[in-house]
Amino acid sequence: MVSLCRTRQAPSTAVATTQSNSVPPCCVQLLSLGMQINSACSGAPVTAKNVSAPVRPSVLPRCLAASDAHAVSRLCSSNKQQQQPCSLRHRRTACVCSAASARAVHSVAIQTETLQTVNVSLGNRSYPIYIGRGLLNRSDLLQQHILGKKVLVVTNETVAPLYLERCLQTIKAGGKHDVEVVSLPDGEQYKSLEVLQQVWDKALQSRLDRNSTFIALGGGVIGDMCGFAAAAYQRGVHFIQVPTTVMATVDSSVGGKTGVNHPLGKNMIGAFYQPQCVLIDTDTLNTLPDRELASGISEIIKYGLIRDAPLFQWLEQNMDRLLQRDAEMRGRVVSEPL
Repeated sequence: MVSLCRTRQAPSTAVATTQSNSVPPCCVQLLSLGMQINSACSGAPVTAKNVSAPVRPSVLPRCLAASDAHAVSRLCSSNKQQQQPCSLRHRRTACVCSAASARAVHSVAIQTETLQTVNVSLGNRSYPIYIGRGLLNRSDLLQQHILGKKVLVVTNETVAPLYLERCLQTIKAGGKHDVEVVSLPDGEQYKSLEVLQQVWDKALQSRLDRNSTFIALGGGVIGDMCGFAAAAYQRGVHFIQVPTTVMATVDSSVGGKTGVNHPLGKNMIGAFYQPQCVLIDTDTLNTLPDRELASGISEIIKYGLIRDAPLFQWLEQNMDRLLQRDAEMRGRVVSEPL
């Protein structure tokens, strides 16, 4: 079993939200999806049969551990574990949201009946994050951030059959944009300069100019690669994030982290490059397998344990609805960490 668990001193406010002598209930519920967590006290695996085993009240599990490398990759480990390929699920870049990037994202949320907007305030690099159901059909949202005529959509072979056609229809509505597509192989092992070359090849073959827009449609791997391609192409073109996994929506799509892996290190080649906007259609989370959904929620649990006791408490109170893919909860699980 690959252990991805650490411990930390629990703030008094966080302790109040959990049973002081038991594993947090929200972690227990994730066990039902075939995952395991480590005891913060002894490091011994906790299973469904012994989840009530005592845990010192002075420490809390900071994240989960997984016996299956396909289930979870680097939920909170500072050592970036490489994710294995799987053609049946969305992928994300295994980037951990740093405290520095979290501090940089000073946001103000604007709520309407069908749309929530989080404005990321970064001076002249500010941008909105749109959160809601059916946003891939909202041409009014997407097109206002496509500043030039030419568009390149970067996706992968898993996401493309699900959402590419809908995305293309939204971009082309009104007939103002010429759209090209490049579909990359799916998996962390393809996050390299060699594979990224396909994006630049397509951009050059299509004669995309400096006023073009690159759109990342997929999980964190696609978002990181497309963002870096946009940052480097002709010294920087416009860039839009359309994340389709839980972890991509709350982590890699926000903060401008882009890049690829190198044989000698993970995410060693890249840049911080802010998007024009992030468009999160929460309906895309419906196609995530249970394990991928659980691993994304595990990342949010980590945020709550590290620095946000009210968020952790909210997760405990709503875990059943989250795992049941409640429509309202899909939107809130994305917006609450932001």
